[in-house]
Amino acid sequence: MLPVALLRSAIVAGTQPLLLRADGSATNDLRESSFVSFSATTESSAKFDVTSQSGYKEYNLLTLLHFAENKQLDHSAYLQRSIAYWQGRDVQSVTFTDRRDLLAYLKGEIDTSANLREDPVGSGVSGSREAVNGGPHPVEAAKDDQSRKRAGDDDLEGPVDKKLRQSITEGYLHDKKLLSARSTKTFSLALKYGSEVLRPPKPAAAAQSSASSSMPSSKPSAPIGSSSRPPTSSGGSRSSSSSAPKSSSTRGKRGASSAIVPIIVVPAALQATITLHNIKGFLADLKYEPTEEFIKKGVSKPVSVNIERKNVAPGLPKVYEVIDSIDRLRSSDWDRIIAVFATGQEWQFKNWKFGSVVNIMAKVKGFCLKFSDEPLNEKIKNWNVTVLSIHRQRRHLDAQEVNKFWGIVDTWVRDTKGGVFQ
Repeated sequence: MLPVALLRSAIVAGTQPLLLRADGSATNDLRESSFVSFSATTESSAKFDVTSQSGYKEYNLLTLLHFAENKQLDHSAYLQRSIAYWQGRDVQSVTFTDRRDLLAYLKGEIDTSANLREDPVGSGVSGSREAVNGGPHPVEAAKDDQSRKRAGDDDLEGPVDKKLRQSITEGYLHDKKLLSARSTKTFSLALKYGSEVLRPPKPAAAAQSSASSSMPSSKPSAPIGSSSRPPTSSGGSRSSSSSAPKSSSTRGKRGASSAIVPIIVVPAALQATITLHNIKGFLADLKYEPTEEFIKKGVSKPVSVNIERKNVAPGLPKVYEVIDSIDRLRSSDWDRIIAVFATGQEWQFKNWKFGSVVNIMAKVKGFCLKFSDEPLNEKIKNWNVTVLSIHRQRRHLDAQEVNKFWGIVDTWVRDTKGGVFQ
């Protein structure tokens, strides 16, 4: 039976493999072990060299034993633990691509795996205590046989053949060393570049327009309580439009401050996944940061947040206002609400104009942002809500859910609001 199969049986049965030093004494430290037995007694069971092949791909037993001890960790924590544990010793770590299949096999969730090697090279198995007590080790004996065979073959080869075989052997050893080397790079630059690639290309005209609208004196959005309609001949509307920067005249007769600004509503509860603290970083910068981090830094919660999108298709709004309370809304502002992030609590929609939650979700596009490993609220399942799932650590995946959100919002605005925000 393959060593990896014996390890699997031990894990499923809840027993610990027996680690042995070179002199045959037991130890609990993998770094001190030379052999391993998958039975409580060593007299009647086979012992394996920990550096021999496990039967799962090209991993040796030392790699699989250490992985089994740390199988409860996520992959990044496992790699950090492996580097710290071996302290430069040449022990391979299980790769991310092999992790799921190997873990499922060791835990007994699957009966077999395509990565199993039925006849692993150098299994290092010993049926008696001869290898432990100083007798000839099977691996060393095999090496001696190969050396004697090479010596015999050398008598039949010419100098050119010997040189060619030596060159091939050195190249193989060099490639094997490179492949087994442990990488210390974090690929942070690659992840950052990947998030940039996910963003749509930025035309030159849009870039110039975005730069002019980001000037300190510009006010691209109309806050709650101010005029949200295009300017008329009244004095109040003239005052509202006068706050727009002069550069907005290059955009046409209808500038950013004269357009009706759509509203997105987020939960007011600080324990919610999305709040006024982190909504802008998530939807505009494609990076999620928990609300707790803002509270630790002493950042006070804003009354509202403005989000400005880049490279927006014609006919769609560019600036959005985000609020967490509808108490300050006027009757004319309710038609501006296009999206709401729901938590599954009905009290979140208390005093809403549209009545029941079912009616609200028919007039406003509903979303629910949750972590991928947490259960979905039962009430959310019964509402017309789109679920956005994010990972707790992998921030480079946030862009996928953000692009999904804006795609649904754009379609919703086109289909239900027509030219309201043009």
